[in-house]
Amino acid sequence: MRCGQTGAAPAAGRRRKRGDVSRRNQHYISIEEVLQREGRTLLQIAKATICAGEGAPALCRYGCKVDLEGTCDHGCPSLLKALMIRGYGWNEIPGKKK
Repeated sequence: MRCGQTGAAPAAGRRRKRGDVSRRNQHYISIEEVLQREGRTLLQIAKATICAGEGAPALCRYGCKVDLEGTCDHGCPSLLKALMIRGYGWNEIPGKKK
């Protein structure tokens, strides 16, 4: 700014955005989409991951498998991590119980 000027810096001095940048992860899909792709209930996936040691499906369009509380290389959390974030306990996970 020159002497006597007040206010914000000119637009030319500001940082420019690179393209259409969105804060939402573009690889992220919903829990419903993961369940449809997997063909199993939440409870079946939870049991297979926790009891049988399978990788947990991530909420990722590429079908990534991750650790129980992990995130994939695309930044998407595991299905079970998403449930924990939403506050579900083991007995509250929807699905057929024996």
